[in-house]
Amino acid sequence: MKIVTAADANYFSFLLELIVSCKGYLGVFPTIYDLGLDVTQREFIELAGMDVLRVPDHPSPGGHYPEGYFPSALHKPAILLDFCYRTEEDVLYLDADAKPVEFFEFPDVELGATKASDKVLESFEGTPLAEYVGPLHTSVIFLKFTENRIDFLRAWATDIENDELPSDMKSFNRVAKVTELDEEVWNSSTKYPHTKIVHVQGPVVR
Repeated sequence: MKIVTAADANYFSFLLELIVSCKGYLGVFPTIYDLGLDVTQREFIELAGMDVLRVPDHPSPGGHYPEGYFPSALHKPAILLDFCYRTEEDVLYLDADAKPVEFFEFPDVELGATKASDKVLESFEGTPLAEYVGPLHTSVIFLKFTENRIDFLRAWATDIENDELPSDMKSFNRVAKVTELDEEVWNSSTKYPHTKIVHVQGPVVR
């Protein structure tokens, strides 16, 4: 399995925690896409033996989002497309401020993602922000190496490009057609012990 993340200078301390956790629990150093690291930070990562890659072109935010929301992760499908073209291994994407808290493995499924809590979904139900908060998050994404994953990532990227008010999470929820698996096959995924990866089975493209 390959691990990929993205970070800027403000998230460097989180990135260091992620690197240590990924190596310690999963035995894998992540590949990092550079969202705005400074020269010293970038050199430190490269000297430690990790790849630092340029973020591919991706859409810019729209003009008038609901109050309380502004997209900051429209790069995710572009990054994952770029990275999945580079590898024939399973891929785990982690936000820079996520990190493994224990060893875990994935069942034989195409797609894994984190789920918004019921409380969060209920609090935004019926409001303009509802479609921007879930039900599936994009902070942790597992993509098995199958013939479907490039199609899924292209569909996600295309949906973002065609939206006047693009959002990585809104588009992810539109294009992912999934069935949630039983809680017993969830795995601990981030620094928050209560946060789990919700394993889902395909097809992953409508």
